[in-house]
Amino acid sequence: MTRPTFVGLIVAALTMLTSAAGFAGQVANFERELDLLAQGRPLPRRISGAKNRVAVFTYEDPSGTGLGDAVATLMAGEILLRSQVNSIGVILYEGSLRPSADDPLSYFDKVDKIANAQEVTLAVWGLIRRMGDTVRIDSFVQLPRATTERYFRWSIRLPARMGGSELVAHVKPDRVLAQRLTLPADAIPRVEQAAASLRRLRRTKEDDAPISAQLRLDKTFWLEKRESDWVLINTGQGRGWVRAAGHCTADCRPLLSAAKFAGQLLAFADRRANPKKYDHLSDEAYAVRDQIRTLEALGRPTADDIKQANDYTRQWLSPSRVTASATGAAFENIRALLRVAIDLKRAARHADVNDYEHLRINKEKARNIGFDLAEASQRDPRNTDILRNLEVLFTYAGDLERAQLAHDLAARSGAR
Repeated sequence: MTRPTFVGLIVAALTMLTSAAGFAGQVANFERELDLLAQGRPLPRRISGAKNRVAVFTYEDPSGTGLGDAVATLMAGEILLRSQVNSIGVILYEGSLRPSADDPLSYFDKVDKIANAQEVTLAVWGLIRRMGDTVRIDSFVQLPRATTERYFRWSIRLPARMGGSELVAHVKPDRVLAQRLTLPADAIPRVEQAAASLRRLRRTKEDDAPISAQLRLDKTFWLEKRESDWVLINTGQGRGWVRAAGHCTADCRPLLSAAKFAGQLLAFADRRANPKKYDHLSDEAYAVRDQIRTLEALGRPTADDIKQANDYTRQWLSPSRVTASATGAAFENIRALLRVAIDLKRAARHADVNDYEHLRINKEKARNIGFDLAEASQRDPRNTDILRNLEVLFTYAGDLERAQLAHDLAARSGAR
């Protein structure tokens, strides 16, 4: 069985109109860049001109299905060709993420090192395993620390009368299992063919049109224009049309939902566009989407927005819903911010003066919010948002012993 060799660098800058400009491209080897970091040497910044930069890694394939490159290619192609952002560069890394005796770092840690060093907006990687007559494909979307701090952090600054500190929430987790998809083993050739078709540029916008050029991995290519589902690509040596999504059909199509989810996170970072719902994603992906929607609503002042945020939060914390510990803790933290925001709005309605800095909520109520949040901390001890917020709430409530304990736990935690 022939494996597609479309591994290297895909780069382009898209506009929302019909034209686009390209950026320089080059083959990117994952293991070589890790070696440079181990030597204390800086990495060359790839696609530095793009506002939104994405690293896609060859999926680890310990079962030898032959799909590692093909699935990564489909993810990279979907993100590049169909993400609704104005400037994008996609680095498609080759090389194994598997821990070894020489490099025992986990998949997550290796991706994190490269993503942080390259300062990409997000990274996509995954794991493929054959399970009898099926193949399971796990796709992860990873948000580097700088991205989370810049785009996926929300806060409420308390009034000066309450100490003036911040209550903070980040989207959790920052490594999202976006999709766990099981395909029949006989789908392997169709996935490989779909990936290979991304390299074939056709003279006209027809699936059976003659091939006018092949994408070369070591050369720049750029997008000249988009017409419906077709994109005109110029390689410098030739040009031709390729379908943005039509190459992946039938049982291959659900794979693209993970890439769509990554594209939605990019769109939020690019212009605060709320993520949409796609089929074939994990509960964790849907939880991240709803955290973003909740926190965006919480950040607006109207009563309707506060109600919307409350509805989203109640849905994820309902007894009937099975919620992962870390995800549930993240929504408990959001609920704590929501309760404080609601109480501050009530205080503002009854205040003698129209001055936010003079507002305050009942200290016993703040303490009770802290107790509820402390229970959530037991579900996810690495969530330092919760620990920092506990310190703020207990300090205001005058419970200095518990405030100090939360401070010490947060200081010892290695998590964000």
